[in-house]
Amino acid sequence: MSAIDNELNLLKQRMATLEEQKRIHAEKEAEKEANPMKVLGEILDEKKKLRNVLVESPRHGPALRPSKNIPMGTEDFEWLCDQNDKVKYLEPIFNMFKSINERLDVLENKKKENSIDTLF
Repeated sequence: MSAIDNELNLLKQRMATLEEQKRIHAEKEAEKEANPMKVLGEILDEKKKLRNVLVESPRHGPALRPSKNIPMGTEDFEWLCDQNDKVKYLEPIFNMFKSINERLDVLENKKKENSIDTLF
């Protein structure tokens, strides 16, 4: 009987863990939908960290910095170069969106101030 009780307790614990993971995932998805600029900024920050792994050499082009944490295979190197290229393209686009968002916030605030002034 105790073996069955132990199995039930393990299954309950597993269900609780899965429900918690589901809740965390749902919160992350809701945050992504609510703040797409923040999510894009976080992605770019991650990619910038990867970009710091690459070093541009005038003679040999991009090369990996010596690191014990980074695998030195050819496929990994090509993947890092590809990530570096993506950051180069995404970063100006992100900055443009950020600038547009700031301008829209200013315009919305002015509109709110004008609508309040017309009421009085």
